[in-house]
Amino acid sequence: FFIGSTILVQEALLVEDGLRRSMWVDAVGVSNLLWIVAVIWNFVIVVGWTFVPGTIAFHEKAHTVAAGDFCGAWASVFTARVVCLLTPLFFFLNLFSAATWIITKLVMSNMVSKAVLSAAESADQNTAGIPVAQTLVKAFLLRASQDAKRAKLMVALGEKLRLSKERIDAQGQLNTLKRRIDSSKLE
Repeated sequence: FFIGSTILVQEALLVEDGLRRSMWVDAVGVSNLLWIVAVIWNFVIVVGWTFVPGTIAFHEKAHTVAAGDFCGAWASVFTARVVCLLTPLFFFLNLFSAATWIITKLVMSNMVSKAVLSAAESADQNTAGIPVAQTLVKAFLLRASQDAKRAKLMVALGEKLRLSKERIDAQGQLNTLKRRIDSSKLE
């Protein structure tokens, strides 16, 4: 039971590491950043040109008075204003997602991970040789990035152990069948 659980945790770490390094995670991160830029630009345009009084006239009677400042696309402006009002519902969530992606990219870089590990090593020098800070950093910050080869080895060894047990069970069943066949031939 313990070996199976350990191997399951190792496989989960490998899957998480693979997902963290996936190109789709990068695509979502870049898309979030582009969305944030587009939303800010949309907000500037809508607030700057449609909310400020005297910039654009929308009323039908303003067509003759305002001349060049008249805008007959009131439905488009209404939609843009509604988008500006609803944007804060998603803006902070996407901002948090983009910040998480940037931080993950920075932490996963070799330079930053080496610096963090060396800082953890220096912090552990005062703990009587017990690597508390290194363990916490590897467990929560640098999960599976440094130990991926060992995790792959553990998964492969677990698979080998499972397959050898299956082979022994299958060999036992084969021996049982051979004895039954031999006993039926003798009769």
